[in-house]
Amino acid sequence: MIVFTSPVDHYITPNFYTQGKVGGKVAPTWNYAAVQVYGRAHIYHDAKDEGTGEFLHQQLTDLARLGEEGVMGFQNGKEGGNPTTGEHTPWKIADAPKEYIATLKKNIVGMRIEITRIEGRFKVSQERPVNDRNGVVEGLEGMQGRAREMAEFVKNGRVLAE
Repeated sequence: MIVFTSPVDHYITPNFYTQGKVGGKVAPTWNYAAVQVYGRAHIYHDAKDEGTGEFLHQQLTDLARLGEEGVMGFQNGKEGGNPTTGEHTPWKIADAPKEYIATLKKNIVGMRIEITRIEGRFKVSQERPVNDRNGVVEGLEGMQGRAREMAEFVKNGRVLAE
């Protein structure tokens, strides 16, 4: 099992509750979202094995492409690129010395998962009465950073309506 958690999570104080405080049972809690992926893992660790070398090379190639194009926005001759050098061409694994990449592969353990089941879980105060959920949103919106993101998650998660 592998667990992927949302970057948006937050402590929820009972002080945000409006309805549940008066005569109700309250306790602090944590709002979060996560996905659990189940499956069979295949581990690639033998640097001398040809299949391992090919698998790791493809992983490094894909990671470089994701970083260069997806994160940095580098496109062949298009907008984006490195403002310091003026380059707009994405870096590729082939740009590195082969010996260096071979050394990297010796120190990397690759993993591939044959997924058999995926389960999503989230807790965003949906167990609380609607007035308490509104209080959670209002309280979180008065804060900074992740708190505001969690307020949006509670609102957009469609759990406010009764």
